[in-house]
This record gives sequence, C-alpha cells and structure tokens, in this order.
Amino acid sequence: MTGLQKQLMQVQALLQKNQIAAARNMAETLALAPQAGRDAWYWLAITRARSGEHAIAHTAIEKAISLSQPDANLHLTASNICQDIGDINAAVAHARRTVEIDPRFAQGHNNLGILLADQGKLTESESAFRAAIKLKPDYARAFANLSTSLAKQGRNEDALKAAGKAIDLQSTYAHGHYAHAAAALHLGKLVESEASLKNTLRLSPAFVDAWMLLAKVLRQLKRYAEAFDALGRVVTLDSKRVDAMCMAGDCIWSLGDEARAQAIWRAALERQPNSIEASLRAGLSLPEVYRSEAELEARRAHFIASLQQITANTPTFLTAKDADALREIQFANFHLGYQGRNDLAVQREYADFVAAILRHKLPQFFEPVAHQPDASKKIRVGFLSRFFYECTAGYYFESLVTDLDHEHFEVYVFNARADSDALTERIKTRADHYFCGDELIEKIAARIRAAALDVLIFPELAMEPKIFATGALRLAPIQVVAWGQPVTPGHRNIDYFLSADVMEPAQGEQHYNETLVRLPGIGTNYRSPAKKPVSAKSRADIGLPVDRHLYFLPQSLFKILPENDALLAAVLARDPNGTIIFFSTDRQQNNIAFAQRLTAVFAQAGVNFKERTLFMGHLAHPDYKRANQLCDVMLDTLHWSGGNTSLDALAMGLPIVTLPGEFMRGRQTAGMLTLMGLEELIAKDKEDYVRIAVKLGTDKAYRQAISEKIIANHDKVFDDPKPINALQDFLRDAVAKSRAKGGASL
Repeated sequence: MTGLQKQLMQVQALLQKNQIAAARNMAETLALAPQAGRDAWYWLAITRARSGEHAIAHTAIEKAISLSQPDANLHLTASNICQDIGDINAAVAHARRTVEIDPRFAQGHNNLGILLADQGKLTESESAFRAAIKLKPDYARAFANLSTSLAKQGRNEDALKAAGKAIDLQSTYAHGHYAHAAAALHLGKLVESEASLKNTLRLSPAFVDAWMLLAKVLRQLKRYAEAFDALGRVVTLDSKRVDAMCMAGDCIWSLGDEARAQAIWRAALERQPNSIEASLRAGLSLPEVYRSEAELEARRAHFIASLQQITANTPTFLTAKDADALREIQFANFHLGYQGRNDLAVQREYADFVAAILRHKLPQFFEPVAHQPDASKKIRVGFLSRFFYECTAGYYFESLVTDLDHEHFEVYVFNARADSDALTERIKTRADHYFCGDELIEKIAARIRAAALDVLIFPELAMEPKIFATGALRLAPIQVVAWGQPVTPGHRNIDYFLSADVMEPAQGEQHYNETLVRLPGIGTNYRSPAKKPVSAKSRADIGLPVDRHLYFLPQSLFKILPENDALLAAVLARDPNGTIIFFSTDRQQNNIAFAQRLTAVFAQAGVNFKERTLFMGHLAHPDYKRANQLCDVMLDTLHWSGGNTSLDALAMGLPIVTLPGEFMRGRQTAGMLTLMGLEELIAKDKEDYVRIAVKLGTDKAYRQAISEKIIANHDKVFDDPKPINALQDFLRDAVAKSRAKGGASL
C-alpha cells in the first residue's frame, strides 16, 4: 500500500468519526500535491460536500473526472453535488452518464429516476426505477421511489403496491412506510395511512415530512388536537415550516379557539411576511355559526377590509417561491356566500387576487386557447371536479356527464379525487377519457390543456380550494361553471354560469360575473331518490319522538343564519306539540354556539329550546330518507334554501315550507315547488311562512293531501331529460359562436 493510499484511508477514517474539518484539511493537502490523482480530488470533493462547500466540491469532482477513465461512481457523486448546488440539469446529465458507463449500475438508475421525477418527467423516472429493480429485485429504495413516481402520475393503487413491496423487502426502511402512507392517503384510506406514518416515525422520529403528512391525515379524520400536536413536532424540527404553522392555526380554529388561531397566523406572517396562506387565513376566515346578526355584519365588514389589504399587498406576495405560492393560493372563501348578501363585487376582487398570483407564477395558462381546427369533429367537453362520488354535487351533476349524446360530444372527465364508489364508476364508464388523482394545480392545468377541449365545465367552484384556483386559468376556449355552489366565482376566465330558470329571479343576470344560462327544470336530470332503498324503521327505531308534530330542519348549521331564529320560535309557539329536528355538526363548539343563540331567541317567544328541539347525529342514507317519511314538515332556510335536502324530502313525499330569497341560492326549493304546482307552500312573507308551517304540522288531512300531490308530480322534478337536452343545445350554440368570433378565448 502506497503512502498516498494510507493517507486517503486516514481521510475516510476521519469522516467516519465525523471529524469533518480535519478530513477536509488533509484531503486538500493531498489534492494540491504535484502528483495528485483522481482519488485525492475525489476525497476532496467528498469532504467539501460534507462541509457544505458545494461549489468547491463541484470543482473538485470535475477535476477527478478529468483525471480518470470513465467511472460511474465519479459521475454519481458529481450528480449528487450538482443537485446540492441546485443545478438540476447538470445533475441529470451526470446521472445519465453514470448508466451509460455502467448500464448494470442499479443505484445509478435509481438516482436518475429521482432527478427525473424532480423535473416532472414521470414516465422517464418510472422507467429508471423499473430498470433499477430489474437489475436488483430486492432494491427496497427503488420500490419506494417508484411508488412516489406512480403517485405523482395519479396511479395510486400501483403506488400502494410498490410501497408495500419496499416494506416487504426492508421493514426498517422509513421512506418505504412513508411512501405507503402517501399512497394510502391519496386513495382515501386514512386509517391505513395513519398506521404507516406511525411506523415511519417509529423508525425515523425526526422525519419532518412524515409528521406533516400525519397532521394532514389526522385533520381529515377531524382529530384536530392530535393534528395540532403533530404540527408542533414539525415546527420544532424545522422552524421555517410556516405551512405547518398555518395548518396549526386552522386546527385550533376548528377546535373553536379563534383568538389563538389568529395569534398563530400572525406569528406565521411575522416569520414570513409574503406568506399568502397566513394572510388569507388571518383575514378571510369566517365562523360557521354566528352568534347574532350584528356579529355577521361585523365579520363581513372585517372580511371586506382584510381583502382590500391583501389585494393591496399583492406585490409582496408575488415574491413568494413558485411552489409555495401555488400551494398557498388554494383558499376558497366558502362561507362568504352563506351570509345571504350580494357577493358579486367581493367575489370579483378575490378572484382577481387569485388570478394575479397565478398569472405571475403560471403565465402560460393565461394565454388564449383555440378550438381544435377540424370543426367536423365531435365537440370536446371536459368536466373538472373533486365531487364525482355519492355526495350532493355528485347527485346533482352526474347526468351532465353521463347523459351527453356521444354521437356529438366527446367527454373528458378530470376527477381530482382518487377513490371511487358506484357513482364514480357510472361516470367513468360513460366518459370517453377519464383521468383521476390529486395532482398539483400546474399538472391539472397541463393535462386539461393537452386534451384540446372546446368547453371545460366546472360543476362547482368554491367547495374545493384547488379547483377554485384552477378556475382562474384559461384552459379551454369556453369555460363554464354550474351551480354546485350557486354564487358567482368572480373569475374573469369563466364565461358562463349554468343555472335553473325556475330558481332564478327576474334580475338574476345582475348577480353573476359570467353570462347566465337558464336551463329548464331544475337544470339537471336528477335521479329520483325514491327509487333507492329506504329503511322501514319506525320513529322510535330512528330516535324520533313518537307523539309529536315533527318539523324537519336537516340543513348544515352554517346555513341557519340568525334571521331564521325568530321564525323557528314562532312555529313552535303556535304549535305546542311541535318539535324541530336539527342535525348536529362534528364541531362541538358550533353546536354549543348555535344552541346558545337559539335558546335566547326561543325564550323571548316563550319556548323552551331544550325541551322543544332534538339534535340528531349522522344517519345512514336509507335511514335519513326514512326520517323524511316519518316527519311532518320540512322547514326551509332563509337566504340559502335546501337543494339536495329538498329533493330528498320531495322524493319521500315530505311537504316543505319555503320563503324565497333575493338570490338563486335562496330560491331553489321554491323553484322545485313551482314545477310541481305546489305554490301554496311558497310563503309571501315571514308571517305566511309560519302559517303554512303550522297548518302542515297540525292538519293531518291537509298534510296528507299535499304529500299525495308531491308524489303525483315527481316527474316534474325528477328523471327529466329536458335540462340535458337544453345543455347540449347551449354547448353547440356557444361553440359555434366562439368559432365564428375567431375560434380562441379572449
């Protein structure tokens, strides 16, 4: 063994003892010697990299390569150093050179796959990982990395299997468990994801991203206190994680401590003044339950003032890193619309702010989009949503996808959710092209642009923050939003708003930033819930009072504004045998605030709130429909009337009393009743509302006659093909007009 070899072994020994400075100094002396060769320069590169001196390490490894015959290991080291200095293209070039020199070098293929995935070249990265696995079938790390690549492609079932294989091969590999947890989360398997994350953290307690993912899982499980604790671990391990602070504030907000949540968001802003998320949450978060009408007005004024401050601070937010900005701008002001006011100006201002951020970060998705050149082809219609499953929006808008005439329309479905149920499968079966998975906003946009659509339809814009942000982009020549959230989104790149004519007021066009399209019927071919199984349980079986007049009010508590309270109290004051049935929320502080508010109002009317109301928990859908059959009257809410709840009630023959509001969202039930010829259930004013409700509750013969009329007129509302036929006519006309204007969006 030569003297140089002995000295290089001493360098390695010093590194093993973590004596980095001594190893670096010794390697530098050896590299600067007149006869220094590749090995001396290689170890200088290693020691400088371990010291964090990546630029010098890069110079040293390039020198080593120049003094050597082609060597895969040298290029692998060079690739890692280039990655450390942020030169991803050079890192990829060295990684490619690694496998060119030695095609059987499994680690080289694996590292190349990691870099390609970072560049978004997911198909190539998958091929690289599979090459590594073919060469080394027991390569647990390659399987875990393959899982991550597959998940980014939306292939979450395959990702779950790949991660499972990594765990089978190396049960102590923390990243394998983490990849398994991530894939399980994308598939909606929250319990499985949590178990995998606990294994991850048992093996690697300082794994910051695992703590963050665990917090996300726990928040989805509504275990907010545990999620908050996990986020505390994130911030302890990495004080720069402002995203964790923002989520921690959200968890505390969900637990009902608004003051503490605001303090956390303000602290996040102090740490990172250009944090979009912290600013939006601190300024625009709204409670679900208001304690009074005065509080509602005060919170609205604060929201508007905060929004003005946020928009004025746009230049600061534009300095945020691209990845941070694209994640943080995903905030939907969902609860604003439930205040019962005209939100057009506010929605425009917020939508313009979202667009300003996205235009700066993703300018390519604000360019005009042309129609496909061959007008003789089918009209390409795409649908983007996260609600293509059995839920309110899914039931409402399934037929928009499934009932289009495939002779004239080519249907693309972009499902931003990976798991599925029977409704999802029906949509998937009818789509000509189906994509699913929770992708980054820029990936969703690129996928839709690549489809060369003529029309892009959003069933809703507001319920899912990422989809709301996507609505700011220009992804098709014509972009349309339906009334899944019947409030204008305010985006300038949304051209049309689909609604139901019978639900719109005469001046409805004035309420939208988009051109209003009035479809017949209820605007969709809604499948009758009466055709689905209904429970045969009795009142006692479900937990309902047996000998009372039951007034059913199943709306979410955030729909029941303070203005409703006196109406409800008046109904019970006039019917001493009446009981109102509410449904509690999973956030106990909201149940308490709601009960306290109504207790005071009911007392003024001489009604004991506790004795005259019942709060129910979650019911399986057959039991819920049975509850509709067993109750006597449904009480509709002011300003935001029932939609799916009203359709369920009518399907079961339950009479509804409603008082139409100023906007479409407060007129949905009235529209349904008008179609069925039941205008006598539509109140003229609040006094009339109480009169109708009490008559239905106390007059059994009248109630029975109304119920029979409802059942006899089901076909006026349910299973009606006319709305879809009208939608198809609109789409043909809109595309023809767009082509005539030049064939590109403006």
